[in-house]
Amino acid sequence: MISEFRFCVTMALPGSRATWDGIRTAPGVLVGTPQQIADRVRECRDRGDTYFTMMEPDMEAFAPVTELLK
Repeated sequence: MISEFRFCVTMALPGSRATWDGIRTAPGVLVGTPQQIADRVRECRDRGDTYFTMMEPDMEAFAPVTELLK
């Protein structure tokens, strides 16, 4: 999720006990600004995670992240 509003991300999970730190560090979640997400992808890559997938509707929103990773 591309979002500068971390509080809104945690609020988007009604009934959940999720915290920002829990969401931010979950291996299957990339959330933040394009720069924050690119940094997270690099961290994952450094740990050996080199394969990422996403749903087609999210590809356009992810394009700025891809540009930062080039």
